[in-house]
Amino acid sequence: MAVSFADIHVGSHWSRPALASLWGYRAYQALARGVVTPAGDNKIILFVTEEKQLSATSYKDVLNEDVLQWEGPNDHFAEERMLAAKSRGETIHLFHRPRHHMEFEYRGELAILSVKLKTNRPSQFVFEVLDEHRQSWTHDQLLAAFYLYLQLKPSELRGASTAISEFADQLGKPRQAVSAKLRALTQLDPLLANQPVKASDNVTPLDKSVWSEFEDDWTKTTLIASEAYEDVVGTYQDAAEASQPSAADASYLFQEGLTREALVKVRKNQYVFRKAILNSYNTTCCISGLRNEKLLIASHIVPWTHDIANRLNPANGLCLSALHDRAYDQGLFTVLPNYSIRISTKLSQEKGNSFLSEALLRHDGKEINLPGRFHPGPDFLRAHATRFGYITR
Repeated sequence: MAVSFADIHVGSHWSRPALASLWGYRAYQALARGVVTPAGDNKIILFVTEEKQLSATSYKDVLNEDVLQWEGPNDHFAEERMLAAKSRGETIHLFHRPRHHMEFEYRGELAILSVKLKTNRPSQFVFEVLDEHRQSWTHDQLLAAFYLYLQLKPSELRGASTAISEFADQLGKPRQAVSAKLRALTQLDPLLANQPVKASDNVTPLDKSVWSEFEDDWTKTTLIASEAYEDVVGTYQDAAEASQPSAADASYLFQEGLTREALVKVRKNQYVFRKAILNSYNTTCCISGLRNEKLLIASHIVPWTHDIANRLNPANGLCLSALHDRAYDQGLFTVLPNYSIRISTKLSQEKGNSFLSEALLRHDGKEINLPGRFHPGPDFLRAHATRFGYITR
């Protein structure tokens, strides 16, 4: 039977018999399970007791502020329905109590943040207790979250990153909610979309819209996103020294007549691009494997001055050592659209040079070490290879 929450408000306390009477059940045993799905209704109701009776199955359920860590039933009852609840217009409700024999407190609706489905033991769910004042994401909040997404390594999106925690605190959302949103963004990343979905927080139309804004103009949108991020956490880290420009960009960065305001803006752009590239490549030169951050450059494939809209597009970048960055800028090698390395004939004639052979020549024909996200764009690679005569259009 359909059940009504018209007389139930967040913070009110209920026993199972009282709810059974309110909803017209003949006996409260109809609500005895931890998961109740009233027939003919679009509601899924969880009854969660943290400290259970000794005779009860010892599921590990913990409510910490607005985040519920919950183990599903052994028979996996209603799990698939909960996972599909958002797309099917169904709602999940929580009645919680710290200890058995106490009344349940109605905490409100839940949204799934993450889930680990199991077959031979209880599945593990993480829910957020929704607050009507903060359950939705604004456009500016999503821009800020996407900016943070660019600044983190793929592995950090799944862990307890300090940056995620600080961002969540400033945003006024649970850390798990922010983590879920960042993981949901990976579903829009062409490289990561086919990986197993960790977040059951489905991608929203607004998520897709924001991603499209970046794809249409990475430079403009990234700058807007950085400002949105600063509005949340404060001014960006001044990483001018760490934001070492590539050889191709250095002349622009320090050109005569550049105002102080413009110089700060360019340094900021370089910082954003560098963080996105180094994090995507796990702080590793894609040619040599060098892992010293101070010796790595975020190199533009198509130079900074040649393509304004893609200046900050991570797909227009390679993580290279300072030596390889200089050689790439001079066209002494290129990376073809199939990600293989092609060494210039000017260098291949110097096989007697042991240093040159070790640093460059031995990589001819090999593939670069690809990043964990934002693979270099084939069109950008083709443009570089064409500019230096490795291929013709």
